[in-house]
Amino acid sequence: PHEVSAWEYAFFASPHLRAGRYDEARRLLHEGLQEKPGSAPITYDLACVEALAGESDKALELLNEAVAIDERFRQYAQTDEDFASIRDDPRFPHTAA
Repeated sequence: PHEVSAWEYAFFASPHLRAGRYDEARRLLHEGLQEKPGSAPITYDLACVEALAGESDKALELLNEAVAIDERFRQYAQTDEDFASIRDDPRFPHTAA
């Protein structure tokens, strides 16, 4: 049987996210975290959902969690438009100058 990868959960959630169906995107990503606990990609994508849904505190918490798991996500977040609404927050994981 095929084991679903962490990235596949993002692919499943993406159409819902882009259509503004945040609850469905959240549900799929939370399902992914149940199957892949501690997954940086899924945590990062969940942070994107929360940022787009206007849940800034939750988005920042999840984004920083993703960065703590895998430092590469700090760099990804710098140009990800999903985080435009929270990028000026001092809790945002900026890169060193």
